[in-house]
Amino acid sequence: MALHSNRNSGHCSLSLAVERESRFLIQNEVGEMSTAVDERLDASRRYQYALASDDKTSHPCYAALGDACAKSELMIDLLVSVPLQQRNAMLIFAALHYQALRGHAQLAPLYGSLGGANCPSPEEFARRVIDIVSNDPTVVSALLTRSTQTNEPGRSAVFQAVLREMYRRGIDEVNLIDIGTSAGLNLYVDHYDIVRTPLRDDHDAFTLSYESLNSADLPGPLPTIRSRIGVDLSPLDLRNDDDAMWLRACLWPENPSRLDRLNAIGERLSDWPTLTLIQSDALDGLEKALELVNPDASTVVMHSWAAAYFDPELQKNFAERMRELVRLKRVSWVYLEWPRGVAGLQPPAPRDVAPRPGETQIVVALAGGEPQSWGWCHPHGRWLSLSPASGPKA
Repeated sequence: MALHSNRNSGHCSLSLAVERESRFLIQNEVGEMSTAVDERLDASRRYQYALASDDKTSHPCYAALGDACAKSELMIDLLVSVPLQQRNAMLIFAALHYQALRGHAQLAPLYGSLGGANCPSPEEFARRVIDIVSNDPTVVSALLTRSTQTNEPGRSAVFQAVLREMYRRGIDEVNLIDIGTSAGLNLYVDHYDIVRTPLRDDHDAFTLSYESLNSADLPGPLPTIRSRIGVDLSPLDLRNDDDAMWLRACLWPENPSRLDRLNAIGERLSDWPTLTLIQSDALDGLEKALELVNPDASTVVMHSWAAAYFDPELQKNFAERMRELVRLKRVSWVYLEWPRGVAGLQPPAPRDVAPRPGETQIVVALAGGEPQSWGWCHPHGRWLSLSPASGPKA
């Protein structure tokens, strides 16, 4: 997603960040600190904590690359050259992956070997990448005006669970407005099959499997979706070759299932309902989207790992407007966000303890009600612990 130019948000202690090994915690903490501490140490830490602990285990080459970049003067220089609000180690990684996908003479075969019989050791992979950049820093620097944009359809498994519960409460037709939509893939929430399973790997591009940690996410029908509207500062179109390549570059090459899903969705998009994508910031885009909804359906405003990139003032203003719209019964509000990163939204106190590290809080405010915690999920929807709160019915 790309929503606001200032991505500083949250005030968290660095020691807690290290303990929890949350990459987003580090990004927020370092962003707040960087006016007071050395920018180079700041950049090194962003590389060092780019991946959470479980991601380091499943993505050893990217983990090694982060560690190597944290010690490389050149790679630190490149990250420091990025404006603070965009200073994300994943932007550097995406630039490298993008060049590989475009067929760079050295990066393409190196990245193409990941997961194969000729895959180098993680340390060798990292060394070779940095050597390539050392010989030609423009491989990275030419792309640093871009921003990281991911579109994780796995979160649709969580949105489905919430929408099914809304259907049980009498909401049978909805308009969806996705804030920070990127390419809008979660607006197709009803086009994915869901399997509740302890298996983490998805074997079909259009089947989302997740581990259910309780029995509250019951199967059932979804509301009919009458309109699908996405808001983003820089929306992407999978039908545009360069947009599609940048989205692929923002995915991690050691996780081919996510890349396979993105490619499969791109091939099927022409058969799916048309989206309305609004290029705008969150607040103005929200107002524009509200003018386009079907008046005969309930409107649901949703976002996932988007508001955490707002600056504190935008978080506060966005939350005030959303609470007003909910109070007036014009919309329901559903979000999946890391609570420490969205203090300005004033997320409700959780009713239970997050079952696993790296948690994302599920917050729902049904039209006419108050925001309530509905449980927890993995940032990419790999596990779900849903606990719907009582609230108003349609």
